[in-house]
Amino acid sequence: MFAITLVIIGAVLPGCSSATNARSCTKQADCFQGEACVNQVCEPSGKPVDEEHDGSADATADAKPDATADAKPIGDDTHTTDIASEDSGREDSGNADTSVDPCTGPSCDSQHQRIAAGDGHSCALDANDAIFCWGANNVGQARPPAGAFVQLSAGRDHSCALDRQGFAHCWGLIGSRSSPPAANFRQVSAGGTHSCGIKQDGTLLCWGENTYGQTSPVPEGSFQQIGAGHTHNCGVRTNGELVCWGASASGRSDGAEGMFTQASAAVFHGCAVRVDESLVCWGANGAYQTDAPAGSFSHVGVGEYHSCALGAGGVVSCWGSDTNGRRSPPQERFVQISVGYAHSCGITLEGAIRCWGSNISGRATPP
Repeated sequence: MFAITLVIIGAVLPGCSSATNARSCTKQADCFQGEACVNQVCEPSGKPVDEEHDGSADATADAKPDATADAKPIGDDTHTTDIASEDSGREDSGNADTSVDPCTGPSCDSQHQRIAAGDGHSCALDANDAIFCWGANNVGQARPPAGAFVQLSAGRDHSCALDRQGFAHCWGLIGSRSSPPAANFRQVSAGGTHSCGIKQDGTLLCWGENTYGQTSPVPEGSFQQIGAGHTHNCGVRTNGELVCWGASASGRSDGAEGMFTQASAAVFHGCAVRVDESLVCWGANGAYQTDAPAGSFSHVGVGEYHSCALGAGGVVSCWGSDTNGRRSPPQERFVQISVGYAHSCGITLEGAIRCWGSNISGRATPP
């Protein structure tokens, strides 16, 4: 019998202050959406908000997040992401499953390989290993580079992908978050204002903002999967151990004990798949986004106030807030899903792209 130890990087010990994980504020505008300025500290409000972000970026915004969407053999990290709209205002488009008839755009390709839902944008990898994106593009997050890629991930206002040689390429809001180090990776995950990757030797490397310790120090050891969230990350070591680090408010970095195959970090919560294919979630639960259903699942993704998982037979189950239909996936069979901030996307058994949830800036309307 193996002893499984939960490792939490940057955990707060009894009697110690958690101020290093709290963002200071003097007014509500200093905090992200979904947070409140309480006693000069930004804390999650615990309640879903009806107005949503569209991906318009400012330099201090959040992310999602695995939503991110990730490794070709792994699934997505989902991510998780957010922001306020300058071009679309309030959400009014509801549940979005928006294939065009007759279909003429790149999403009509019936052999899509990967999908990645970010904050206000989404991206997909087509049959020719090329990436195309849609949705918010105010900082270039929906304008991917040319080339052949094998894996992709969408974050708050940037995205990252791996080419055939394992080098990371990121685009969107310029700066440290979009400037990956020169290394060979097996997986990359775009988060809020940072990104993380698993190098070929299994070790982790993160870059970007480090306000909450989300990029340094990273946990040691060999990893099989990583999910970068808003201000924290969760990963699964090759021995099945779950490790979370970064911001710890609302228990978002608490993680869980046991052995796991995949984990996803978002804004205020996270979820993971155990080796027995059951789900476990932790963190803020104001919209019941951590009340995971029973059953067998191969992949889970989390957004701001909702979560989705891919179950037996390709059936998608979602829970948490249903604002704009974000927990109401199409009744089809899927081979991969990715959960963004307030929308989700998936690839059906036939290779078609389907998206649902918030459609601000057209994030849920593939071309």
